[in-house]
Amino acid sequence: MDNRRWFPHVNTTLAQLPDEDQHGTRRSYLWMLAGDTERVRPDHLVLRWFTRHGLNLSPISAHFLMHVLAARMTETGQPSTVWEVNHAIWTAERSSKAPADASTAASAQTPTPSQLQHRLDQLGPPQASPAEHHPGHIS
Repeated sequence: MDNRRWFPHVNTTLAQLPDEDQHGTRRSYLWMLAGDTERVRPDHLVLRWFTRHGLNLSPISAHFLMHVLAARMTETGQPSTVWEVNHAIWTAERSSKAPADASTAASAQTPTPSQLQHRLDQLGPPQASPAEHHPGHIS
């Protein structure tokens, strides 16, 4: 991912393959597997985790929110990549074995990326005690 000269060409070429989805999810997954820590594929476990926490997100909105979360964590002294946020959420949801029930999914909102950013701005910087949180831990 360090060679920025060839990446746009290869990424654009891959986008033209048959069955490419509108969000480039497959390409993001490919780049994630190749070691790119800023491109991830929010799978059903990640989306379910967000739903259980009141947000009914599309893969593209979940990806955007994970970028914002990684940036916020980095700003507050916990350097994090989008991959680390994605993996922490995935791990937490995988171990919870608690599927989102119909009432949670029905009450979950579907915010736009600008609404997500606005909500995060209203929250201000996260206040976490060192004993409670460490990089990669999401409950």
